Amino acid sequence: MLKQINALSPDLVFAGNQHSYERFYPLGVPDDYGNLPFVEKSDYLQGEGVTHIVAGGGGATFKPFADLSGRDKNAAPPEVKQALAKRALMFHYLTVEMDDHRLTVRTFRVCTPESAEGNPRWRPKMKAWKTIPLECDGQPPGVTLYDTVTIRNP
Repeated sequence: MLKQINALSPDLVFAGNQHSYERFYPLGVPDDYGNLPFVEKSDYLQGEGVTHIVAGGGGATFKPFADLSGRDKNAAPPEVKQALAKRALMFHYLTVEMDDHRLTVRTFRVCTPESAEGNPRWRPKMKAWKTIPLECDGQPPGVTLYDTVTIRNP
């Protein structure tokens, strides 16, 4: 599906469902051999690639990323993972600003106070959680800028 979406040349693709944040560097169209071209930039010109953002940190429990929890068959292939710019298990929200010259997406991390009512981890007693941190572990409660991507008109 990535090949078909990127062939349409959108500037930006948003997805959800995974309870995490992931942003990929601008991606090109995968070739027939599985190579995935990408540009390691967070501020780039329109047409240099397609930025994909998974934004699913609205308040549900976090599931560990497949590659970090030993579920390799469900993990992204290496060529996709190497194009990953940022990812985190955290509550977050995004803002999108656009004018005649640029489109900017800002991601804000939301750290909540620890509470006795609930653990934000899905199945918190799983062994995998011993080695998988949450972005807000050890952080004070509050909202901070976590990531920014800007697409400029040529």
